Amino acid sequence: MSEECGDEKRRTYEDKDQKIRRDDALVLTADEFIKTVEDSGLEKDSNEVDVVTTGTYGRRLTKKWRRPHLEIDFKEQNKIKPYIDVKSGTNFFYEPTSKFLRMVIKNLGRTPATYCEAKLTITLDGIEQFQGTPHWVKRDSTISQSLDDLFAPITINAKDSEELDVLRLRMNADKIETASRIIAYIEPRRTYQLKVSIFTGIGNNPTKSFDIRWDGTYDGFDRCVQ
Repeated sequence: MSEECGDEKRRTYEDKDQKIRRDDALVLTADEFIKTVEDSGLEKDSNEVDVVTTGTYGRRLTKKWRRPHLEIDFKEQNKIKPYIDVKSGTNFFYEPTSKFLRMVIKNLGRTPATYCEAKLTITLDGIEQFQGTPHWVKRDSTISQSLDDLFAPITINAKDSEELDVLRLRMNADKIETASRIIAYIEPRRTYQLKVSIFTGIGNNPTKSFDIRWDGTYDGFDRCVQ
């Protein structure tokens, strides 16, 4: 075997190892691999399957591979992150004109993440000030019949994402509001620590922490994330 061929194989092993560490490897038991070969052919499955294993360990890896995998980040648009949404209307959240800080929760896994609940925690000077349930954007207040419906958990499909309202600033308001069922307030010129957590029935439960410091102006809300 040539040295070049050996390097190529070593890189392949390293790539597969990294995919396993990221929970992104396609792991099948021997029985499952035989079944997929029968369904779609050897060449296709040989290229796509990373690990074929047997026994209890294989079943455990396969089960883990099938779980959803969630990641949290700020909404990005036009290469701006965090992107501040401006909304206006006549419903619960969008009257009067308001700005929103939104997060995007991505499901990078291969199965839906069911019953996803979001939690927002706010801390000031090391003391927890608030813990509440933010608003999933897909829960439209013009359709939801009650607050229970408006703040109900959601399902995030595989390879899909959902947006989450975290903070809202109404025009001419002197405080930022949490976009939550029970509202808390963030005052200007103070540094708050925020943590957004997502909980789901099966899969990982990610968190994202960041600081907020607001100068007290409507335009300054665009730059409040530290």
